[in-house]
Amino acid sequence: MLTKQQLNEYRYIRANADRLEDELKRIDSELTRTTPVLSDMPKGSDVNIDKIPNLIAKKEARKEKINELLCEAYDKLDAIEDAIRYLPEREKLIMRLRYIEGMRWNVVLRQIQLCEHDETKPLSWGHLHRLHGESLKTINEK
Repeated sequence: MLTKQQLNEYRYIRANADRLEDELKRIDSELTRTTPVLSDMPKGSDVNIDKIPNLIAKKEARKEKINELLCEAYDKLDAIEDAIRYLPEREKLIMRLRYIEGMRWNVVLRQIQLCEHDETKPLSWGHLHRLHGESLKTINEK
């Protein structure tokens, strides 16, 4: 069962997943730059070389945690998209425009009206919201 609140959270889940992906890229970039320089030149004791394995281990642990969070986020996104996928085409478009793309109701109405070919009887606010309500019921029945 999928609630209206879960549908509304789609954009936030997507934004968080994008940020987690960026964080993974940043960590990977840091890990490829975190290597000791080997040279046969004499040096004093380099404390930083001793810290590198610990730093790498911490970053790898962070990557694992981010991957777990990403899996959870993608599972939620998939559940929302799966629920919408089985609706009739017009209702699917309404739900995608509203919840996936985050459009306001007036923009959703305009987009649906552009798809309708019967200009003498354009889709009304009331009909749009009835279709939305029926779509929510259909989603919750599955």
